Amino acid sequence: MVRSVLKTKKSAESFLIPILFGLFAASFFVVFARAPEQVIGVSSDRALRAEGVSYEATALHILRLTNVEQSIPRMRSPVYELSVRDGGILNESVIRYRIPKELRSAPPHLLTFIVFDTKTLSWTSIPTTIDEKKEVASATVPIHQVLMIGLGTIF
Repeated sequence: MVRSVLKTKKSAESFLIPILFGLFAASFFVVFARAPEQVIGVSSDRALRAEGVSYEATALHILRLTNVEQSIPRMRSPVYELSVRDGGILNESVIRYRIPKELRSAPPHLLTFIVFDTKTLSWTSIPTTIDEKKEVASATVPIHQVLMIGLGTIF
């Protein structure tokens, strides 16, 4: 009888140790994990705005490149370079671009963001939403170290 009581007590203690260790490890990660941080960047001409969420301390810098759009087929706006500092990544980032006056007369279904794809080393279009009332084009795209983007047409 005494042996069965001891076996029951030891088996209960053997389950208790992993549970306590798991609770300790989980509370450690909750206390020391970094909270997500909202990161916002605006171009100097106020035409392009990007915002996203990062889990690292980072900053977003937007630079308007001059005279690059002329060499890119289908590009109809200035090209912007978005760079995330400190090696961060902006997940769930939204890019909004105020459509220039010369493109407002274009049919909205033909306007699209064109980004430089570093894997294929070519310019490709990405899904773009056009808000005709606000005259803004927007797209959701993750921003890794550097992203070059501009507004163009599908054809």
